[in-house]
Amino acid sequence: VGMWHRKHNNSNSVANSLAQKEESNKTCHRAIKEILSSADVNDESLEIEHISTLKDPSTATSLDSINNAAKLLIKIESSFLHKNFSCLTEHEIELIHNDCNARVGELATIAVSTFGKDNIDYFKFNCTEGPCYVWRIWSDRCPDEQFQRLSLLCHLTTTSS
Repeated sequence: VGMWHRKHNNSNSVANSLAQKEESNKTCHRAIKEILSSADVNDESLEIEHISTLKDPSTATSLDSINNAAKLLIKIESSFLHKNFSCLTEHEIELIHNDCNARVGELATIAVSTFGKDNIDYFKFNCTEGPCYVWRIWSDRCPDEQFQRLSLLCHLTTTSS
């Protein structure tokens, strides 16, 4: 789902910018709700914060926010593919998976770099005690990217000491 809003020359104020961002998030909320409901997916837990984090992961306020954005992304992907499977080519499906994998990797990277210092145990390989959903999803969906994950963890360990 792509949502853009155009800025007008006379609306460069902070108040207008915040209002536009709020409108954009509400519009995305309605569009995502429609996508999820069209595929009979429960959307009761859909919150504006999840959408905002998914749109701009650097604004995440907590590890839970990133985890919820990742869960939302997976729901959107599966709903869209379920609804449109018969009219998509294998190449298009692969592109959708690749795009989602890249965003999940971005979310996981931000989770580690922003919230990892306080929760290093949540990001260890095969960790069963930590609630880092986005890290597990990235590991499951992109098993060939273990080097990138190891590099992030090494960087985190050396910078937190």
